Amino acid sequence: MPEEKLALIPLTLTSVSVEDERNRGSSAFSLRFWIEDSGIELLVVEYDDLDLNTFISIVKGVLFTKNRKIIEEFAQNILRGKIDEAYALTKPPLEELPSPPWLKTENFSIMSEDREYVLLQGVNCMGLEFGWFGHSEEDFKRITSWGFNVIRLPIGWAYIEPEPGVINEEYLKIVDWMIYWAKKHGLYVVLDMHQWRWSNRYGGCGFQDWLVPDAEDYLEASVRFFKNRELWREFAEVWKIVAERYKNESTIAAYDVFNEPMPHYDLVPKREFVELVEEFYKYIFEEIRKIDKKHILMYMPVWGSELDAVPWITGENIVLTIHFYVGGTWDGKTGYEKTSFAELKRAVQECVKLGLERGIPVWIGEFGVGSSAYGASDWVKDVSTLFEEHALGYAWWTYWRDEGSFGLLYPDGKEKEHIMKILDRPRILSSTCKPSKIFFNVENRDFTACLEMEKEKCRVLIYLPKRHYKTGFKLSIPVAHIYSFDYRSRVLKLVLESNESSIVEIKVSKSLKDKVVLPTVIILSFFIIFVLVAYRTSSRAVVECDRKSTHISVGKTFEDGRVLDAANAVSGI
Repeated sequence: MPEEKLALIPLTLTSVSVEDERNRGSSAFSLRFWIEDSGIELLVVEYDDLDLNTFISIVKGVLFTKNRKIIEEFAQNILRGKIDEAYALTKPPLEELPSPPWLKTENFSIMSEDREYVLLQGVNCMGLEFGWFGHSEEDFKRITSWGFNVIRLPIGWAYIEPEPGVINEEYLKIVDWMIYWAKKHGLYVVLDMHQWRWSNRYGGCGFQDWLVPDAEDYLEASVRFFKNRELWREFAEVWKIVAERYKNESTIAAYDVFNEPMPHYDLVPKREFVELVEEFYKYIFEEIRKIDKKHILMYMPVWGSELDAVPWITGENIVLTIHFYVGGTWDGKTGYEKTSFAELKRAVQECVKLGLERGIPVWIGEFGVGSSAYGASDWVKDVSTLFEEHALGYAWWTYWRDEGSFGLLYPDGKEKEHIMKILDRPRILSSTCKPSKIFFNVENRDFTACLEMEKEKCRVLIYLPKRHYKTGFKLSIPVAHIYSFDYRSRVLKLVLESNESSIVEIKVSKSLKDKVVLPTVIILSFFIIFVLVAYRTSSRAVVECDRKSTHISVGKTFEDGRVLDAANAVSGI
């Protein structure tokens, strides 16, 4: 079809697909566009001179974005034979977004380059490690809406290097899009090279079938890998490719270098296997550092969770990450029936101790329980409480849709309320003072954060979920302070002032009872209407409360119809 005629076709796409015409006796393949309101139901464009697999990968990369503007621009370029221009659309404009502060380790903690303690709390966002590409930007918006500030993103060596020496650029571009969405919505990313049951050959995912072809099962494959230093070199080369790609991207919080080293103690005794794993991590760290000297590197115990089988690695920008499934909850079915609160507490204390002994921070890279398991809510509540008693960061396994396993959503996309009401909790996002202990009572909504204040001023950002503070909140702080609260992001900004070093307790509780709130709402509603009329040329009215030198915006909350929020901006704090 001549280009001048194509230019007249309004490309409103309903579907795009790739068809291998060789199945129909042709030597070509085609890209098929289903187009609305153009007089054309189906437009087929054939190509003979492109590699089919590469072209299919390009199309998949574009469709993965689920961005209609990009897809339509891609279609226009393809129809005009502008392959290079079409290909360029598969790469997200990461560099155009504002970059978050770089993270580093210091004082047994993860800190930003602005010298703020950053408590990384979020979810694993699984899928890419086993070839599932169904994520969308909406998922990242939802994760951010729960107050989380990080995702752990599992990726698979098998997809990065599907054949020896062949790098799948299209897969890495899909990883780019995940990082782009995270960055756009204020989430850090822990990039995790992930395997489970080693490879497809053994019913797992992540690593290639050709990597260890002659093992009887996945445990033997794992041991053979850790005993073969030539395979370490190949693994390091892949990490160096990833590090080269992201070495200047501060959205990446850390590289989680190898997921759950799996032992076979009948083949290699525990002590010897731990020594092998330790040597392996040190070697990979050294190789990554040849390319990227800035990102945090993470390592873990055997199985990710054997607390008596932990490599001894210390140093700058190194974090010990631990997977926490105490009581056997790793299967997604077992709940609280095989453990106790005392056992959970001992395990968390041991995690903290391991970090202190090595002089590095500890981060819980995975924890979780099946949503239909016995006592699931109690397990989540108790474990979250114990983590925050030591101000630990963590990532729930996993952000997914299922009926009764680890997913935070049901298959229809609805939240699992009995789990999310616990995980969507108040949290310290960052602080210039070190958080030492955090506590949240899910039943009465009381939140307490203890900070080690050693400076005259301390800046703190705290997320306060709407599900727990629908009508506002009360704030109690024993030192001089100023504050503001953003009702959209649900972030409370505090500046504390003190002339002496001390442990400062910040307490947040529910607002006044409804019987007090309702009259306040009515009175304040008339007041806001008056203010809005008086300043009708302005889209936002601001009411300032000269109470302890504080101020807060209430006009926008009224415009959004959140009258209770507006009322408590003045009366509930």
